[in-house]
Amino acid sequence: MTELSEKFRTPPREAAPMMRWWWFGPAQTPERIRRELTAMRDAGLRGAEVSYVYPMAEEGDLFLSEPFLQNLRHAGEVADELGLRLDITLGSGWSYGGAHIGPGHAARTLHWERFEIAPGAQRIPIPAAWPGDELVGAYLGDGSIQEAPDDVRPLAWDADGIRIPAGAGPRVVLFAISRLTGQNVKRAARGIEGPVLDHYSEAAIRHHIDVVAEPLVNAVARIGSVFCDSLEVYHGDWTPLFPQEFEARRGYPLLPELWKLDVDDAGSARLRADMGQTRTELYEDRFLMPLQAWARSKGVPLRVQGYGEPPAAVSSYRFVDQIEGEGWGWRDITQTRWASSGARVCGVTVVSSETWTWNHSPSFRATPLDLAGEVHEHILCGINQFFGHGWPSTPADGPGVGNVFYAAAALDDRNAWWPVAPDLWSYIARLSWIMRQGTRIARVGLYVPIRDIDASLEGLDLSRRARTWIGSAIPAAIRDAGHDFDLFDDASTAFLAPDAFDVIVLPRASEVPSAEWIRRARAAGALVIAVDRAPGDAIADLTVPEADLRAALQRRLASDHPLVVPERHRAAVGVTHRRSDDNDIFFVANTAATPAVIAFAPTGAHENWALADPRTGDIRALAAGEIELAPYQAIVIVGGVEGDRRVYKADREVRAERWSVAFPGEVQEPISFPHRWEDSRTGYSGSASYRAAFTLDRAGDVALDLGGVEALPSELADRGIRGPSFRAKIVYPVGVAAEVFVDGRRAGSAWSAPFRVELGALAAGDHEIEVVVHNTTANRLAVDEHLPAVAEAAERAHGRRFRIQDLDLALEGVESGLLQEPRLRVHTR
Repeated sequence: MTELSEKFRTPPREAAPMMRWWWFGPAQTPERIRRELTAMRDAGLRGAEVSYVYPMAEEGDLFLSEPFLQNLRHAGEVADELGLRLDITLGSGWSYGGAHIGPGHAARTLHWERFEIAPGAQRIPIPAAWPGDELVGAYLGDGSIQEAPDDVRPLAWDADGIRIPAGAGPRVVLFAISRLTGQNVKRAARGIEGPVLDHYSEAAIRHHIDVVAEPLVNAVARIGSVFCDSLEVYHGDWTPLFPQEFEARRGYPLLPELWKLDVDDAGSARLRADMGQTRTELYEDRFLMPLQAWARSKGVPLRVQGYGEPPAAVSSYRFVDQIEGEGWGWRDITQTRWASSGARVCGVTVVSSETWTWNHSPSFRATPLDLAGEVHEHILCGINQFFGHGWPSTPADGPGVGNVFYAAAALDDRNAWWPVAPDLWSYIARLSWIMRQGTRIARVGLYVPIRDIDASLEGLDLSRRARTWIGSAIPAAIRDAGHDFDLFDDASTAFLAPDAFDVIVLPRASEVPSAEWIRRARAAGALVIAVDRAPGDAIADLTVPEADLRAALQRRLASDHPLVVPERHRAAVGVTHRRSDDNDIFFVANTAATPAVIAFAPTGAHENWALADPRTGDIRALAAGEIELAPYQAIVIVGGVEGDRRVYKADREVRAERWSVAFPGEVQEPISFPHRWEDSRTGYSGSASYRAAFTLDRAGDVALDLGGVEALPSELADRGIRGPSFRAKIVYPVGVAAEVFVDGRRAGSAWSAPFRVELGALAAGDHEIEVVVHNTTANRLAVDEHLPAVAEAAERAHGRRFRIQDLDLALEGVESGLLQEPRLRVHTR
């Protein structure tokens, strides 16, 4: 048995998911800390990232108070004792900021005002409509409000106001004003309420480090990483030193040209692109670099979700120690793809994602299959470490169901399906571990034309604007051609070898500052394809319409994986490839609610090929032929590993007799199928034991099949789903997970398709089967009268800091119980 086989069967704990651990208030106790960390350890999780958010109770400790810091210190000590990793967020809510941030350190925006004035000379006061307003520039142009002004020139001002000379006709005066955005920290804990800080100001982040980050880090002896959540500094496009920084970086003064942002001119596109580049550089130089340097001085890695506002680029991840993304969608430009591409640029093997945000909302509707299905999407985007979103800390003796976070699945031991959680986390750990081996193969480089984007599209978030610019058809064409891709931008080329990609795709790019690197890439053998239009640098080998990109790729770049996906399944079956010295590893996932069949045609690269099952850890020899994939099923195909060569063939079916059920504290009662709990047990979340007997006339290997799945009708698939929520859109045969026992021995669990459990080799004679079914806690949530009252009380005490999820949808589409009659299938070797 190879090391790869051994560690796939029993993956190291380092590969298990982490959980974002929400401390509400932050009201916390040492007893609850120990109880919840112990539950994480016992379930097989890697650890927790502490996140301090809005109150869910009328009372609690203040953020950064001594009782709060003592609890944080205790969490670090307990995590150490239990062998868990503990990460901490360097602030409450998001983005960084709080009560310590005054006007000099707060986020700012460039605000424009335009007025039409008469021809006569006049002096007008300096505009200051809002506290903190600072006049940046004043400009005068001939024309009116209805017409774009021309002959625009700067105006001078002093303490007495702005002097406007006489003119021959109507004019327009433009004011550029530096204004506080007014944005406060979202979802803040008690005692930290206040403005979001200026992410272009080194003084601002250093002040935040001194006041907030230092006490947090000093409270915990051993920290896995310090964390910066997604950048959501809305409209934060200015900083007081922007004009000086701009001139130093771009080589020309900004203020004489600034009016071109508000009045379209021949130089406006260039100015917008230069402004965007300067913002990205300031975010890197004045926020990320000081933060990373401070974290390293503490001996702690910095983990950042590097996308959003301010405009973080793919290449900005080079100032981050641990790279993180979020969002699912393997055929599109997602923030997970942004992060995994940054990892490629930086040469980083492990890249994480915030996972399960809004999963099958509202809280407690998420099933193990919902969670696994979303993980598959993230892996197809290049992710191999998962931070679950998340674990709401809640009092053990609190009223009702307890605390939930407004935007996430509640993934803790209150879930009725928690008895199968160790199997789920082991499944994810197997995939995380094996997808860290070797190097991810992405043969296509997809260029992000940042200057074109900044010149043409409004907004700050580069990842979103890149998605808009590139669209969904281009990445889908690359995947349909049998390839994976990484994004790269101009700054990335300083860190990528010219032979990094076999094909480079330029999506509607006109200005390409990295044209010289692309020429070197062509000289190294890369094919350069321009989509829809060619840039003026004569760097493209061919130009194709977007609709012809897939065909061009298929003609010029053969797929390197041994899988043939039929056309009807191309949008459903995703493949990602990693290569090590000894192995080729292919992760294959059916991301649809219907079955798929693919063909395996092994190449001569390896003598042995194997199919690794992440549900069980089993590795079996794989020969050429068809592979059936159930809805949302994932497998791993490994070249260079010898698997179990025993062949199993189903030769007969045995029917179990006398099915009965017992709920906790009750006696067994006969049932018929389907057996649906909601028909008689409103609000019940928990378990029930189903039992039956069967007889084998001769020995054999037996599997229990709990039934088939079918796709939800389209009119039901998204009912009750909110935002970018993932769910497995199937009708389950069991609601929602089952543990299977034969003759008192646990054989395994079933929570994903195919809903089948191998019982092992059984002797001839009589046997007893037990199926313990666990549903979701959504049933209990639906009848909980306490949670809305708790949220209302918290809002009365602390203001509206969140909105509770749509609790009226808690039971939408929920079915619990044993919904099909199980079948026993006997195999011979």
